[in-house]
Amino acid sequence: MEDGYPATLIAQQFGICKSTIGRWSRSYRAYGEQGLLAKERIPSGVKLPTAVTQNIID
Repeated sequence: MEDGYPATLIAQQFGICKSTIGRWSRSYRAYGEQGLLAKERIPSGVKLPTAVTQNIID
């Protein structure tokens, strides 16, 4: 990355996917430290049927 370490090595060292390193890197370059802050996830729009949800609660 910036210091010359390959993303693959960084991913192995921290036990995360190489694609995650790439995503974090792009976000940091675009938005600085703010780009690395946790973001609220957008719901996928897929909902469990009411009966399944109720079964989980019970």
